[in-house]
Amino acid sequence: IPAFYAMWTAKEAVLKALGTGFSLASNSFTVDVLGPGKPTIAHAEWPYPDYQDWQIARFDPAPHFAGAIAARTPLPIRINLSFWN
Repeated sequence: IPAFYAMWTAKEAVLKALGTGFSLASNSFTVDVLGPGKPTIAHAEWPYPDYQDWQIARFDPAPHFAGAIAARTPLPIRINLSFWN
């Protein structure tokens, strides 16, 4: 998956988890999807404390598609995907 889609879905997942939608500017935080391991919020300029406490997990729901979920939790996120026809 190209890095743009990985970054975009991670940012969108964070905005949805915050409950703000795009009323919070997507450029108010940076998501690192190129580093080793899972995506992380690298920097944030928003009124919410503890952006380091966020977990982001990406997944590929189908070929050529990208997905991500985000939650403010100290626990790792584990995704179990099931596919059916």
